[in-house]
Amino acid sequence: MPASMSRFAPPSRPARVVVADAHQLMRSTLRLLIETGEDLQVVGEAGSLPEAVQQARRLRAGVLVVDLSLLAGSGPAALAHLRDALPRTRIVAVTMEDSPGLARHALAGGASAFVVKDRADSELVDAVRSVARGERYVGPAIAAREGAGLAPGAR
Repeated sequence: MPASMSRFAPPSRPARVVVADAHQLMRSTLRLLIETGEDLQVVGEAGSLPEAVQQARRLRAGVLVVDLSLLAGSGPAALAHLRDALPRTRIVAVTMEDSPGLARHALAGGASAFVVKDRADSELVDAVRSVARGERYVGPAIAAREGAGLAPGAR
């Protein structure tokens, strides 16, 4: 299903999103995907974690889409720190790793959603919309392999 034809209802006003990834090409790609949702507004981009925090605060982002590789191997501890630094911003963790275990750790560490980059074209808009509404999101492929522990769209 194309991202612009999401099965999730959009929020009542545009969700303000900051995209953080070390690679400019990936930031641009994520931005293009997110902006297929007319109810989503990418207000900033960041190439590092400190820049992501600064951008999210300054631009009052409701959602931060962050590549887990920016956390430099710190995993859940870094996500918890990020969550504490941005208490009003929901975190969508994106990664190349297709791992239910990593999804569990990301959600336990403070992320509200987990999206594998290989499926971002079909899942990212749904994930951003879900977290903008205060819900959690895990893609169906990861959730199916993990069973009830990571239900898609689980709150």
